[in-house]
Amino acid sequence: PQPFTEIHSDLIRYGHWEGELFQARRDGAQIVVASRWALQRDEGDRHAVVLEINSDVTLRKKAEQKLRESEEQFRLISENGADLVAVVGLDGKRLYNSPSYKGLLGDPESLRGTVSFDEIHPEDREKIKSVFEETVRTGVGQRAEYRFLLKDGSIRHIESQGSVIRDQEGKVA
Repeated sequence: PQPFTEIHSDLIRYGHWEGELFQARRDGAQIVVASRWALQRDEGDRHAVVLEINSDVTLRKKAEQKLRESEEQFRLISENGADLVAVVGLDGKRLYNSPSYKGLLGDPESLRGTVSFDEIHPEDREKIKSVFEETVRTGVGQRAEYRFLLKDGSIRHIESQGSVIRDQEGKVA
């Protein structure tokens, strides 16, 4: 929030101001308001009024802070854990791979947008695609075991547990 002197200066200079302010409610609780101010002058520029519109955005600000904290917690867990953590779109393409993928498949950033089934051993691929489709259809994650076929020809045995991410309407996203 800006000090009132800066708001006043902007209001005089530009004829308007928009930003966020802290205000105290009657019960003493502090809230955050999104505020818009407009300076209206008469034709002779003798009298002026300020039109001010405020909206309480306290709950939104708290929700945004919780989301930032949750995202930071996910980042710390996924970047520092040994488990392979992946987020895969409904089309089977990778949206995110944790740094732990580096040892198996190379740079996790270079995996973004690639098909997640490509490294699965050909004999296991259809079974895992079926498990993926069932998880998307039902919204219930499943445990699966399969083999990863690495670029050097070696094989790694993988045990995975799928889960879904839902959108605001509760649909699998």
